[in-house]
Amino acid sequence: MGRLLRPRFLRRERRQEQKRQRNAARNPAELLEQLFNDDSWLDVVRSFDRLEFYILPKPDKSSNDYNAPKRLLATSSAGEIPSPDQARRVAEILSSAGTYSWGVQYMCGTLYGVRFDFHKGDKSVSILLCLTCAEAGVVTNPGDLTQMRSEHIELKKVFPELLSIIKELAPNNAVIQGLKPPSSG
Repeated sequence: MGRLLRPRFLRRERRQEQKRQRNAARNPAELLEQLFNDDSWLDVVRSFDRLEFYILPKPDKSSNDYNAPKRLLATSSAGEIPSPDQARRVAEILSSAGTYSWGVQYMCGTLYGVRFDFHKGDKSVSILLCLTCAEAGVVTNPGDLTQMRSEHIELKKVFPELLSIIKELAPNNAVIQGLKPPSSG
Protein backbone atom coordinates (compact mmCIF):
# COMPACT_ATOMS: atom_id res chain seq x y z
CA MET A 1 0.00 0.00 0.00
CA GLY A 2 1.19 3.50 -0.78
CA ARG A 3 2.33 6.00 1.78
CA LEU A 4 -0.41 8.29 3.07
CA LEU A 5 0.54 11.86 2.24
CA ARG A 6 -0.78 14.77 4.16
CA PRO A 7 -2.21 17.63 2.17
CA ARG A 8 0.34 20.34 1.45
CA PHE A 9 -1.25 22.87 3.84
CA LEU A 10 -1.02 20.39 6.75
CA ARG A 11 2.67 19.77 6.05
CA ARG A 12 3.24 23.53 5.94
CA GLU A 13 1.41 23.98 9.27
CA ARG A 14 3.53 21.25 10.83
CA ARG A 15 6.75 22.90 9.62
CA GLN A 16 5.55 26.25 10.98
CA GLU A 17 4.75 24.66 14.35
CA GLN A 18 8.19 23.03 14.47
CA LYS A 19 9.77 26.39 13.68
CA ARG A 20 7.77 28.04 16.49
CA GLN A 21 8.93 25.37 18.93
CA ARG A 22 12.57 25.85 17.92
CA ASN A 23 12.23 29.61 18.30
CA ALA A 24 10.63 29.28 21.71
CA ALA A 25 13.60 27.21 22.89
CA ARG A 26 16.09 29.85 21.79
CA ASN A 27 17.45 32.68 23.86
CA PRO A 28 14.67 35.28 24.46
CA ALA A 29 17.21 38.13 24.36
CA GLU A 30 18.23 37.02 20.84
CA LEU A 31 14.61 36.83 19.79
CA LEU A 32 13.98 40.34 21.14
CA GLU A 33 16.91 41.70 19.14
CA GLN A 34 15.55 39.98 16.02
CA LEU A 35 12.09 41.45 16.65
CA PHE A 36 13.63 44.93 16.58
CA ASN A 37 16.03 44.03 13.71
CA ASP A 38 19.07 44.90 15.86
CA ASP A 39 20.12 46.47 19.16
CA SER A 40 20.23 50.02 17.80
CA TRP A 41 16.47 50.01 17.20
CA LEU A 42 15.82 48.39 20.56
CA ASP A 43 17.92 51.16 22.12
CA VAL A 44 15.54 53.76 20.64
CA VAL A 45 12.72 52.24 22.70
CA ARG A 46 14.80 51.73 25.84
CA SER A 47 16.26 55.24 25.93
CA PHE A 48 13.76 57.32 23.96
CA ASP A 49 13.66 61.14 23.97
CA ARG A 50 9.96 61.37 23.14
CA LEU A 51 6.98 58.99 23.02
CA GLU A 52 3.80 59.62 21.04
CA PHE A 53 0.58 57.60 21.26
CA TYR A 54 -1.96 57.26 18.44
CA ILE A 55 -5.36 55.64 18.20
CA LEU A 56 -5.54 54.22 14.69
CA PRO A 57 -8.57 55.13 12.56
CA LYS A 58 -11.26 52.56 11.92
CA PRO A 59 -10.50 50.44 8.87
CA ASP A 60 -12.14 51.31 5.58
CA LYS A 61 -14.84 48.67 5.18
CA SER A 62 -14.77 49.03 1.41
CA SER A 63 -11.23 47.67 1.42
CA ASN A 64 -10.02 44.29 2.59
CA ASP A 65 -6.67 45.74 3.56
CA TYR A 66 -7.33 46.63 7.20
CA ASN A 67 -3.64 47.06 7.85
CA ALA A 68 -2.93 49.45 4.98
CA PRO A 69 0.05 51.77 5.54
CA LYS A 70 -2.19 54.85 5.34
CA ARG A 71 -4.19 53.60 8.34
CA LEU A 72 -1.28 52.17 10.32
CA LEU A 73 0.83 55.33 10.05
CA ALA A 74 -2.01 57.84 10.51
CA THR A 75 -1.30 60.71 12.90
CA SER A 76 -4.75 62.27 12.92
CA SER A 77 -5.99 60.61 16.13
CA ALA A 78 -3.43 61.30 18.81
CA GLY A 79 -4.29 59.99 22.25
CA GLU A 80 -3.28 61.63 25.49
CA ILE A 81 0.39 62.50 25.87
CA PRO A 82 1.89 59.81 28.09
CA SER A 83 3.13 61.02 31.47
CA PRO A 84 6.83 60.40 32.15
CA ASP A 85 5.91 57.42 34.35
CA GLN A 86 3.54 55.96 31.73
CA ALA A 87 6.11 56.47 28.95
CA ARG A 88 8.87 54.83 31.00
CA ARG A 89 6.65 51.85 31.85
CA VAL A 90 5.46 51.36 28.25
CA ALA A 91 9.09 51.42 27.09
CA GLU A 92 10.08 48.91 29.79
CA ILE A 93 7.25 46.57 28.83
CA LEU A 94 7.77 46.71 25.07
CA SER A 95 11.57 46.37 25.26
CA SER A 96 11.64 43.38 27.62
CA ALA A 97 12.20 39.83 26.37
CA GLY A 98 9.80 38.54 29.05
CA THR A 99 6.92 40.54 27.53
CA TYR A 100 6.50 38.35 24.49
CA SER A 101 5.09 34.84 24.01
CA TRP A 102 7.83 33.75 21.64
CA GLY A 103 6.57 31.59 18.81
CA VAL A 104 2.90 31.61 19.87
CA GLN A 105 0.42 32.36 17.12
CA TYR A 106 -3.31 32.90 17.35
CA MET A 107 -5.80 32.17 14.61
CA CYS A 108 -7.17 35.67 14.30
CA GLY A 109 -7.03 38.46 11.78
CA THR A 110 -4.73 40.99 13.39
CA LEU A 111 -6.29 44.45 13.44
CA TYR A 112 -3.91 46.99 14.91
CA GLY A 113 -5.73 49.57 17.03
CA VAL A 114 -3.04 51.77 18.58
CA ARG A 115 0.53 52.80 17.91
CA PHE A 116 3.39 53.98 20.09
CA ASP A 117 6.07 56.04 18.33
CA PHE A 118 9.42 56.15 20.13
CA HIS A 119 11.88 58.85 19.05
CA LYS A 120 15.56 59.20 19.86
CA GLY A 121 17.54 61.77 17.91
CA ASP A 122 16.79 61.21 14.23
CA LYS A 123 15.64 57.57 14.70
CA SER A 124 12.08 56.42 15.29
CA VAL A 125 10.50 53.06 16.07
CA SER A 126 6.75 52.49 15.85
CA ILE A 127 5.10 49.67 17.73
CA LEU A 128 1.59 48.79 16.62
CA LEU A 129 -0.70 46.82 18.93
CA CYS A 130 -3.70 44.67 18.21
CA LEU A 131 -5.96 45.09 21.24
CA THR A 132 -7.70 41.78 20.61
CA CYS A 133 -4.88 39.26 20.29
CA ALA A 134 -2.08 41.44 21.74
CA GLU A 135 0.14 41.22 18.67
CA ALA A 136 2.88 43.85 18.60
CA GLY A 137 4.21 44.89 15.22
CA VAL A 138 7.60 46.64 15.22
CA VAL A 139 8.19 49.15 12.43
CA THR A 140 11.72 50.47 11.97
CA ASN A 141 11.19 51.63 8.38
CA PRO A 142 7.78 53.29 7.88
CA GLY A 143 8.46 53.44 4.13
CA ASP A 144 8.40 49.64 3.91
CA LEU A 145 5.88 47.92 6.16
CA THR A 146 6.68 44.58 4.56
CA GLN A 147 9.74 44.59 6.84
CA MET A 148 7.56 44.84 9.97
CA ARG A 149 8.20 42.04 12.45
CA SER A 150 5.63 40.95 14.99
CA GLU A 151 5.21 38.86 18.09
CA HIS A 152 2.38 38.36 20.58
CA ILE A 153 2.52 39.93 24.01
CA GLU A 154 2.01 37.54 26.93
CA LEU A 155 -1.76 37.77 27.46
CA LYS A 156 -2.31 36.91 31.11
CA LYS A 157 0.59 38.59 32.92
CA VAL A 158 1.76 41.49 30.73
CA PHE A 159 -1.09 42.59 28.47
CA PRO A 160 -3.51 43.64 31.27
CA GLU A 161 -1.02 46.25 32.54
CA LEU A 162 -0.37 47.55 29.03
CA LEU A 163 -4.12 47.69 28.31
CA SER A 164 -4.64 49.65 31.53
CA ILE A 165 -2.11 52.27 30.41
CA ILE A 166 -3.71 52.42 26.93
CA LYS A 167 -7.11 53.04 28.55
CA GLU A 168 -5.60 55.94 30.52
CA LEU A 169 -4.23 57.36 27.26
CA ALA A 170 -7.58 57.02 25.43
CA PRO A 171 -10.14 58.13 28.04
CA ASN A 172 -12.72 59.24 25.46
CA ASN A 173 -12.55 56.19 23.19
CA ALA A 174 -15.54 53.99 24.02
CA VAL A 175 -14.17 50.96 22.15
CA ILE A 176 -10.87 51.00 24.03
CA GLN A 177 -12.60 51.70 27.35
CA GLY A 178 -14.85 48.67 26.77
CA LEU A 179 -11.95 46.25 26.29
CA LYS A 180 -11.29 43.70 28.99
CA PRO A 181 -8.05 41.84 29.58
CA PRO A 182 -8.21 38.07 29.26
CA SER A 183 -9.38 36.32 32.40
CA SER A 184 -6.68 34.65 34.39
CA GLY A 185 -6.87 31.00 35.08
